Amino acid sequence: MNPQDPLAQLKDIHAPAAISAWPPAIGWWILAVLVCVGLGLAIYFAKKYWRQNHYRKVAATSLATAYQQYERDGNKHRYLEAYSQLLRRTALARHQRPLVAGLTGRQWLAFLDKTLGGNDFSQGVGKVITTAPYQPNQSVDIKPLHDLGTRWIKKHKAVLAKPTDQPPLPLGEGWGEGKKT
Repeated sequence: MNPQDPLAQLKDIHAPAAISAWPPAIGWWILAVLVCVGLGLAIYFAKKYWRQNHYRKVAATSLATAYQQYERDGNKHRYLEAYSQLLRRTALARHQRPLVAGLTGRQWLAFLDKTLGGNDFSQGVGKVITTAPYQPNQSVDIKPLHDLGTRWIKKHKAVLAKPTDQPPLPLGEGWGEGKKT
């Protein structure tokens, strides 16, 4: 080696250090936070949905059990009692107690119609539920009544109303709107 040769004095090229995976760039931190928030919200809303609609599954199962019992023993009176009680408990589970608890007769049927849409309770097969549980020997076709109850449990909607201290409204007036002046 010639000490006068400047090229001989150069050192070899050094490769840069390997790029470290840690700490990640700011974009990855933001993405991780967004994923965690998204998962948290998804879990929250899934649990909320499940809690809000679990009563429907329980009610549908109870109604199916009552119907199976009716098919085994043919006791219409027992089925109609269970049917009526189940609809009432289901309505209380979903709707405000002051709105539902005091309803009887035509008002109860009108409430069921309003929450389902249509008039299958007040003018159809469902109208028997106001008297049938109290009259043991009624001729009632159970299958259409059961189908109506199952449909109501699965499809009924909430009635948007504020509870009032007023008694339930007569059949012809709207629900939750108060008296019209």
